Amino acid sequence: MAADDYSRELLADRTMGQFPISIPTSLAIESAIGILPEAPTDAPEIGRRDILMLNVRTLLRNLYNTLEASQRPLLEEYTIAEAIASEIRTIESVVAEHSDGRCAVATYYCTHIDVGRKFSKALIKPIQTPAQKFYWQLETAVIKYLREDFKATTPISQYVTDFPDIQGDGLILTHYPIDLLQRYRFSSLALLESHTGSVKTPLMWNTKLQNGKETPNIPFDRMTLQMFGDGVVFSPMPIKIRKRVLEVAQKNNWSPASTKDFVIATIVERRDPALEMLVKDLYRS
Repeated sequence: MAADDYSRELLADRTMGQFPISIPTSLAIESAIGILPEAPTDAPEIGRRDILMLNVRTLLRNLYNTLEASQRPLLEEYTIAEAIASEIRTIESVVAEHSDGRCAVATYYCTHIDVGRKFSKALIKPIQTPAQKFYWQLETAVIKYLREDFKATTPISQYVTDFPDIQGDGLILTHYPIDLLQRYRFSSLALLESHTGSVKTPLMWNTKLQNGKETPNIPFDRMTLQMFGDGVVFSPMPIKIRKRVLEVAQKNNWSPASTKDFVIATIVERRDPALEMLVKDLYRS
């Protein structure tokens, strides 16, 4: 059997949901349109949204992780792109039907080539291990195929880190917390989670920080994303620094709704010039 045919066979046998989509993605779409078995609803989220943003890197991750580790090296990049293009078209059709055409679908990815400049004080996670390098090469090839060979049927927008201004209420499917910093490009933005199908508004995004469930009083913003890391783009700051921030947060009753001005004011009250300078730099770097 040819390599492409064997790869297609593996992909056809991957675990899917109610739609012919990799199950982590399918569960998210099922939730958005109100047919998730655990939480059916007659008032689906998609009916209140103007645009659904799909991060193609997340679609790829979700597909890749449905396969056994032993199967993954046997996949061909082109057939992966083919499968993802099919998923995108299915999602577009399902969303159009269940939103009566109101909600658009926009697929994108970010290169993040300017992250080191835009977040100059952050600790950027490196691509180091053989597994990380293998996946990065596969991801690069799949995206290239999608943008070149499938552009007529599944156009994908390329951004650097910032999105363009997007009017309306958005829903975003992404595993990159850095994308959530683009919330002000929308009238409103909510996160649609893979696997669970949960819809999270900004006050719930602190769970996207690394170990964020253990620090529910920390707001999600530009500074905390760099301070605590996200397990994807940013590594956390050294534990001694994070402990000092957590002490301030505890003492001053920070919450997910705490604003930048409030956070800085309470840091200043600590009279720790090095920490104050770092926090301010993380907000503006």
